[in-house]
Amino acid sequence: MLETLEVRCQHSDMIEVGQKRKRGGNAKASSSSSKSSSNKRCNWIGPLGSRAAHLKDECGYTVVACPLAAFGCLERPERRSLAAHAADAALKHVELLTTYATQTKAQLDRHEKEIATLEKANAALVSKLANQTERPSSSTSSVSLVLPIIVLFATPFFICLFFIYQLPHSLKLF
Repeated sequence: MLETLEVRCQHSDMIEVGQKRKRGGNAKASSSSSKSSSNKRCNWIGPLGSRAAHLKDECGYTVVACPLAAFGCLERPERRSLAAHAADAALKHVELLTTYATQTKAQLDRHEKEIATLEKANAALVSKLANQTERPSSSTSSVSLVLPIIVLFATPFFICLFFIYQLPHSLKLF
């Protein structure tokens, strides 16, 4: 129910310079000047549920970060003033982007050197592994020769033991 309540943008109030807001929305002049504050004049009226989206994405009077904040621009103009900020700070933005590009290039150079070092180390390890798989070590070759010999001679021995053990039980001499 509250989501459908019609509300104004928080930037819609037009407060006279030198006036204070009183309870009930009346304003009383504390000075004779009646200059208007022109930086708070959004005419949006809509459902309460849409107000947050309006402020976040649409309202020209919302203070936003400069699009180049990620590169070091700390300015926070109103959305409606972004184009003017971009024009006024063009030289500063070029300097920030140049600094960022220089730092990125230095980091890229460091990474390329590190990759070259790792590729050399990897090539040495691959070569070492290839040498080990081409010629088996003496312990591997002796095991591969001994195992068939053990199986060849041990099998008849165990078969003989089996029959010797089973023979008296099958004759039932005891």
